[in-house]
Amino acid sequence: RPITIKSYTDSCNKFNVKPGHRLADERPNTKIAWKGHWAFGCTFVGESFAHSKLVLGKCIALCQVTSECSHFNWNRRLNSTCYMRSGPATKDNAMITNDNSFACGLKMTIE
Repeated sequence: RPITIKSYTDSCNKFNVKPGHRLADERPNTKIAWKGHWAFGCTFVGESFAHSKLVLGKCIALCQVTSECSHFNWNRRLNSTCYMRSGPATKDNAMITNDNSFACGLKMTIE
């Protein structure tokens, strides 16, 4: 049974989910175009423990070197703000935004 999310709040902002925005696995014909461990046009639902205005490359790098960070959201429309998050996250629970001013990603793991 699909889950519909109408809004969520992180520690800095309340976001309303627009019609057509759903969890990635609810849209079988639409995939997030991952560039390794990050992608444009996606976001993760949940609380952020820190945020800062950074270009995307620095947001990705900051998550990598911050022990608490497991994944991140970045939004160019909100002054290029990086939202670091902790806790479990996978590519499968990223939300498609259909808006490339959003980006999301996971901390890379080395095995």
